[in-house]
Amino acid sequence: MSRLFCRRVARLLPLLAIAFAAPPVQAGNFCGRDSSRGQAWNAQASSFTQSPSTISGLTKALGSGGNCAAIGSSHIWVWNGGATSWSDSGAIASLGSVVESEGNYAAATGSAVTVYDDASESWTAAQSVSGLSSILGSGGNFAAVGTNEVWIWNHSNGSWTEIALGGLVEVVASAGNFAARNGSNVHAWSQSDGSVTVSPSIGGITDLIGSDGNFAAEDGDEAWAWDRGRKSWSTSPFSSGLLELVGGGGNFAARLSTKVWAWDRTTGSWHSTQTFGSTAIQELVASEGNFGVRITNKIHVWNQQTAGWSAGQQFGSSALQDLIGSGGNFAAEVNTMVDAWNQDTGGWTGSPAVSSGSIVEVVGSGGNFAFRVSNRVHTWSQTSSSWTMSQQFGTGALQDLIGSDGNFAAELTNKVLAWNRASGSWSASAQVATSSIVELIGSGGNFAFRVGNRTHAWSATTGGWDDTSAYSGFQELIGAGPNFAVRLSSTVWTFNDASGSWTSSSIGLAEIDGAPLPPCTPGACSDGNPCTTGSCNLALGCEFEDNSDPCEDGDLCTIDDVCSGGLCTPGGAPTCDDGNLCTDDSCDSGLGCVFGDNTAPCDDGDVCSDGDVCAGGVCTGGGPLDCDDGDPCTAEACDQIVGCTHEPIFGCNAGADVPAAGPGLTGLLALLLAGLGARRLRSSPDA
Repeated sequence: MSRLFCRRVARLLPLLAIAFAAPPVQAGNFCGRDSSRGQAWNAQASSFTQSPSTISGLTKALGSGGNCAAIGSSHIWVWNGGATSWSDSGAIASLGSVVESEGNYAAATGSAVTVYDDASESWTAAQSVSGLSSILGSGGNFAAVGTNEVWIWNHSNGSWTEIALGGLVEVVASAGNFAARNGSNVHAWSQSDGSVTVSPSIGGITDLIGSDGNFAAEDGDEAWAWDRGRKSWSTSPFSSGLLELVGGGGNFAARLSTKVWAWDRTTGSWHSTQTFGSTAIQELVASEGNFGVRITNKIHVWNQQTAGWSAGQQFGSSALQDLIGSGGNFAAEVNTMVDAWNQDTGGWTGSPAVSSGSIVEVVGSGGNFAFRVSNRVHTWSQTSSSWTMSQQFGTGALQDLIGSDGNFAAELTNKVLAWNRASGSWSASAQVATSSIVELIGSGGNFAFRVGNRTHAWSATTGGWDDTSAYSGFQELIGAGPNFAVRLSSTVWTFNDASGSWTSSSIGLAEIDGAPLPPCTPGACSDGNPCTTGSCNLALGCEFEDNSDPCEDGDLCTIDDVCSGGLCTPGGAPTCDDGNLCTDDSCDSGLGCVFGDNTAPCDDGDVCSDGDVCAGGVCTGGGPLDCDDGDPCTAEACDQIVGCTHEPIFGCNAGADVPAAGPGLTGLLALLLAGLGARRLRSSPDA
């Protein structure tokens, strides 16, 4: 039992270490250039660092995935945010366009492409592409488009794959994958293994779209969808009447005149709504894998969690004004309220009623919704599935409403209020001069606004506002992740979300670009579940697929457990047999094999003991064995080898008075002497 338990604990320890590993901190860096050098701002150090050398013909700064590329006429200097160091590409002949993709860069050089690989911090050998016309970047990968050929570079292994396709029409990117089509076929490339899957023959392709790494093509009558997990194409059940094809969250929806079909990426199957009137469908909206269909007085929703269509939410005749989606949820604007649908509950929640026609706008942000009237903002939280309303403002005070990663900012005439999804509360900036706000932006869940000579920023992390000192020479305000940068003519102000404060650097930049970090780091995705395998999609973040690895189900009465469907399923039962008849063998789910002492009859191995019984896990001998066979003419004894013995008593007559003991040696001698004496008496002369 102890060995079994120790083996299971040893298997659990690595999983515990993974489950409790701290996730990487995401941030946003900035990339800039002055007249001759690249300038990179590192969020961790909250400072700029310049390229070691001047760059001839420096014309562009390009941020990507936390990195920075300063592009000259024949050299590209790249600052790697992970290594926090600059490196030179070396001379690149005929340097043309440069494209970024989640920290990697691809540069056209004549009829070839060379790539800067963030992982190796180096440039690859140039790949020749016949008739090179453009480069696309997606999810850290690149597609170099030529004449009737596409060369695709995979960041996961640094290799190139060619798609030869006569009559090439277009190439579409989607979350790290690419699809190339001509007039009758689509070739879908998967970054997971570098394979290419060719669609069935499609006569007259009219559209090709992508959605979270999947693709769908249509010819005006029917549709075909490709799933990156199965790497296969599925054909729609309908064969005519297709009016619109939209994608969202890896799924697709096709609108016909009287119904809508939703394609489910998890099963590769199509699901249709009920049949409506020929002019009933007014709008089809996608929201992170879910779809909403608006008809005259009802909204039907397809929920990817249940893989089914709802019966429809009924509204008054002509009451529906608009339908928007956000983070998988939907908000329906009615003339006196907004109704929000929550994908987690599948239910609708109506806002407090407002005056008819008073709703100015409805905004979605990270699965939440907000709408404004002339003097108030109402917010809906997916977490609580409820509405709250802000304080009342003066009539006409509200100027604008924007969202950022689930949070909202309301611009008034003399200040900005930020709503935090975590706390569900509003935080007001310092007051500024009336009508002095000239710009309001959101980035990474935070907000920044500027007046003529100052910029204010709000941090969702700290929940507070901070502003720069008064400045002059304003050029631009940008965001990167949760951070902001204000470029002036001879100074750069940067707001760091980690500290919630602004700092200034005396640098005159000709250009500045944001370099938000990717949503995950390759090799660092774990959900703590041993039955899923994590991978980092640089476009979408961490993704987890079910595996069939050995696992531990937590029950010590099962062995050889294996993962199935993302869960650890029990294997067989352990052999709980210690070979001891004086213990009862059983298994306890928390302890494993258990061997309890019993009092069963047993055999102690001594043939001369009788009534042996188990005690303390050991067989103990009983009393002496009764060897009496009931025959007076036998002498009973017990031999340690053969057991009971019964020796005949010599001369014993069962009907006479005889000694109880057999003759033995002494008895035989006595009988012999007695016989001799009798003979003497018979031979005496006196007889």
